[in-house]
Amino acid sequence: SISPSSTNNTTLPIVPNYLRHPVFPHISTQSITNLSSINNQTITLLCRIADDPSETDFIEFDFNKTPNNGSFQRLLSNICHELNINHIDKLRRLPCVRIRNDRDIERLKDNHMLEVILVKKL
Repeated sequence: SISPSSTNNTTLPIVPNYLRHPVFPHISTQSITNLSSINNQTITLLCRIADDPSETDFIEFDFNKTPNNGSFQRLLSNICHELNINHIDKLRRLPCVRIRNDRDIERLKDNHMLEVILVKKL
């Protein structure tokens, strides 16, 4: 019979790989904040036309928030292209926040829902 004390004194004929070749502690040259800021610049937005009984579904599209200058006009242009419309009267982030300028675009986050209010025809 084998006693517990005799098994503790024996050595294995092999050395495990994790002991023979330990992992080298690499230091990353990129900062984590730079990586997160790059990922946060392209967001996915959901958009639909407000008060349109024929279409209640949202359309999903990607929008790059950089450069910050002119991002409001770029967003309006992207929405017009995605929804096949010519002009937007107002843009609303649901439930009830109006988007008016580039600063409002900076606050948008991934998967925010937007509603487009069209110009009323007389």
